[in-house]
Amino acid sequence: MKINKGKILGLLFMLLLILSIAFLSVRVNVEEAPKITFISLSGNTHLNVENYFKFTRLDEKENYKYLSVNIIKDRFEKHPYIETASVKLEPDNKVYVEISEKTFEAIITQFGRNFFLSDEFELLPFMFGTHNVDYPLIRGLSRADTIKTFTIMYNDSDIITAMKIMAATELIDKNLFANISEIVCSGEKGIELYFNNLDFPILLGQGEVIKKMVYFGKMWAYFDGKLNNEVVDYIDLRYDKHVFLGFDPGQLEGQSS
Repeated sequence: MKINKGKILGLLFMLLLILSIAFLSVRVNVEEAPKITFISLSGNTHLNVENYFKFTRLDEKENYKYLSVNIIKDRFEKHPYIETASVKLEPDNKVYVEISEKTFEAIITQFGRNFFLSDEFELLPFMFGTHNVDYPLIRGLSRADTIKTFTIMYNDSDIITAMKIMAATELIDKNLFANISEIVCSGEKGIELYFNNLDFPILLGQGEVIKKMVYFGKMWAYFDGKLNNEVVDYIDLRYDKHVFLGFDPGQLEGQSS
């Protein structure tokens, strides 16, 4: 069998050329890959920087050299509280991250479980270390035993009613809105509304909650926001076009004497 030396030399030359190209390609990629030395974060209010860095596994600076801008962006946008993350790499290999957090509207609580409710009706986990958790509580949901994190609550009638109440209250009086404590969905009894600055409930019942909140707003304006917490036992708006004030008989007797 005659060996074709020219063909063998040709194959060896081709193999050497391919290996050289591959080597140069890897070398160029390694040289061009930036060695990230620093990462900063801005735009955070729900959590501090340390909490966000721990979740995104960016708390170990010695591992920054293995990261890229895309990896950093992906890690931040996987956080439940973050809507979007803008990641910028500067010429000095420092990375600056600016996040846009989701907006919280309320806290859903039932059976020992707590969720944040976003303005997009999404249920988000209640994460340790969260700042500024002074949001209205919504409890007593009819389907609270089946809901879970990241559920979208667009079609939940209790949630929709609670959001309508908050929106109407904000239009009536921003200070009153800031003092909403709880919205209790009581099934057949309807909605009960509580405020931090009032020691008694507002009974809204079922249906036409916006109209009822308008009536309450007129009454609130009439009393100039001052109601005797020691005397008033409840305010009842469950009856059409009427507002009833319930009084504690014992306190009334004390007042008359």
